[in-house]
Formats: sequence, C-alpha cells, structure tokens
Amino acid sequence: MTQTNQGGTNYQTQTGPHNTNFFGGTHIHPGQANAFGTPNNLPRSGAVAFVGREDDLQALHAQLATDQAVAISAIAGMGGIGKTELALQYAQSALQTGTYPDGVCWLRVRDQDVASQLVGYGQAQLGLTLPEGLEVADQVAYCWRHWPVTGGEVPGKVLVVYDDVTSYGTLKPYLPPADGRFCTLMTTRLRLGPEVNPFEIKVLSEAAALKLLTAILGADRLQAEPETARELCHWLGYLPLGIELAGRYLARKPTLSLRTLQTRLVNQGLQARALLKEAKHEDLQGMTAELGVAAAFELSWQDLSPDAQRLACGLSLFALAPFTWELVQPCFAEADEEDLEDDCDSLVGLHLIGWDDTSHTYQLHQLIREFLWVKLQAIPEALPLQQAYCRVMVDLARQMPQSPTQQVILDMTPLMFYMAEAAT
Repeated sequence: MTQTNQGGTNYQTQTGPHNTNFFGGTHIHPGQANAFGTPNNLPRSGAVAFVGREDDLQALHAQLATDQAVAISAIAGMGGIGKTELALQYAQSALQTGTYPDGVCWLRVRDQDVASQLVGYGQAQLGLTLPEGLEVADQVAYCWRHWPVTGGEVPGKVLVVYDDVTSYGTLKPYLPPADGRFCTLMTTRLRLGPEVNPFEIKVLSEAAALKLLTAILGADRLQAEPETARELCHWLGYLPLGIELAGRYLARKPTLSLRTLQTRLVNQGLQARALLKEAKHEDLQGMTAELGVAAAFELSWQDLSPDAQRLACGLSLFALAPFTWELVQPCFAEADEEDLEDDCDSLVGLHLIGWDDTSHTYQLHQLIREFLWVKLQAIPEALPLQQAYCRVMVDLARQMPQSPTQQVILDMTPLMFYMAEAAT
C-alpha cells in the first residue's frame, strides 16, 4: 500500500498483484463477504452468467486508475447491451479486492433523486450526521467534505457509480470534488462531453453469446440444436439482454425447441413474448435489466425530436450493412442539410445507430432496425419515405454501365444490399 498526493489530498492506492491483473484471473461472484469492511450499497447482480467482458473489466479498471485528478468514466452503449451489469461487476470485484477502501457508492439516476440517495448513503453507510437546515446542495457538499476514512489511517479512494445518466448537465451538481480521491463511473446511453472519458462497449461475440445461452439452458439443449442456437444468437444481434430474455423464456418451456422460438421471433419481432419482461414471470424479476428489449429501446426513442424520429424511421429501410452519409442525405432531400446532420448526430449520440470512425460509416443493429421498422409503420410519412428511398436506389442502379469495369463493380458492390432492400 502506498500513499499518493494529488490536489493536496492524501489517499491510498493499491500496489502489488492487483496492478498487473485487477481480477487476479478469477471472477468474484456478487454477494460474497466484503473482507475489507468497505462501506457499500451495491445491489446484487441478477445475471445468470457474466461472459465475454473480461477484457472490458480490465480496460475499465485501467481507465479509472489513471493519475488524472478528475477520474470520470462513462460506460456507454445501446439499450440492452449490459452497461449496468458491467458497472456492477466491476464495482463488486473492486469491493472484493479493496481497490476503493473508503467506499463504493451506487446511485440510480433515471427518474430518481440522486441527492437524497447520496445523503442516505452518508448516513447509513458512513455514519454521518448532517446539520439541520441545510439546503440540498449543501447537504451533498457536506457528504463529500466529511467523507470519513474507513480503510486506513489516511484517506483512501472512493468509487461512486451513477447508473443510467440521462443528462450530464443536470448531474454535475451531484458529482464528487475533483481532488483525486473520488473515482466516478457512469452508465449512459449518451455520448457525453469531453469532461468524461468514454468507455463504449459492443455486443457479445458469437462464442460469448452461445456461452451465455448455455449457462441459462444447459449444454444439452444447445447440443441438440447447435446450428439453430447460432441462428438464434445472430437474429438477436448478440445483444446480452435479448439473449438472456430468450434463454429464460426457453428455460421456462423445457419442451419448446430452439427452432420454434426462432420462428416465433422472425414472425413476431420485438413483440414476441420471449423478448418482453412480464411481471407475471418471477424468474425475470431478479434480472439486473429492468426492461424488455423494445421497452429498453423506447427510452432512447422518447429522447428524440420528431424530426429525428422521422429520420430514424427512414433509416429502418436501410440494409444491415454499413452506409455513408452520402447515401442518407438524398433520401431526405427536402430537409435542411444541417438540421438533418443534427438529427443524425442525435441518433448516434443515443446509440440508436452506430458510427465507425475508421470507415466513416453508419450501421443499424438488427433489433433496433426491427424496432424502427415498427415505428415506421405507425407514421403517416411511411409511404413517402419508402418512395424517396426507392428513388435514390433506382438512380444509383441507373449509374451502373452496361459493361462495368472491375473497379465499377467493386465500387457498386456495397450498394447492392440497399438496392435489394428497395426491390422488396
């Protein structure tokens, strides 16, 4: 254990084996005893298994362990991708390794009173007694200022987790001081500003998705239908929430084949019962995720302006392949170009469409495309949007010469996906 000074404050940092491998190569399950006596209010994980995120855990710890005075990281990604679970697994493991000896504080943000949660933590976990008559902002400041030393003789590090951040500006008054003692971790669907270090996570690999499904169902059912299991994970876009809900649905129905479920999903889309989180099913209530797949996407949808929603509906016509802005803009030729850019930025910011910095292309996730397609059918502009899309694709097809060169074929090949969508 060494002492470090930043911003005039001494705090403890861990040295030794945890520096080379924070998790010691072994996953520590939530709910085990906290050997270090660290104050915490962590919820229990409801995950059946935590797979495919080992590298993410290590990288997240490395990001939080930087020597910056302000250590704010934000786990970001689309709804259902497992942001909260990753934050919870990190906090639970950090609790077991004593990485934050003076406390691990979990605060729920969406539709919650963050200040009262923080004050409650200070009173219940830290034994603070606040003076009477303080305004809310002063209560929060009192907690930060009087955060006790519990892990040693000098102040130690503290981890504060803000789960499901919907507005960074609104949250700022409740952030801890930037004195090097407090590390801040957020989960969010948003792309936050430069004050926050982003930590974006992707969907699972096929191997990890199958491993998660196996953990829920057991190896025998997957071995009976191995190809269907792969098709199922692919249709779900390797989204952890979708795989867990589908797996639990199958677990409740031991005689149901994976092929039958796959057929139901194809026919019913996101309204299939397997992708809903219904209160009547007790086995779903312990899940870390609180919503079904469509409901999780709906939260992001509600944050869009009407014009951005219209753009999102139009993009549901696009194929599941990367596409460029030059392909999008002509489909919305009547819109102001800068307004359209802003609306597209909103979709990227809420992780409703993906953006690749290397190829400068956008892409839709399978399930979000399903979600947006349903939204498209419900708006009066559905037919005009389809007509505009088809006109653009027909114009592109007309550019193909009768005897194309090899280079022309290579240039036009990526567009074939979109032309095929127009044809159907």
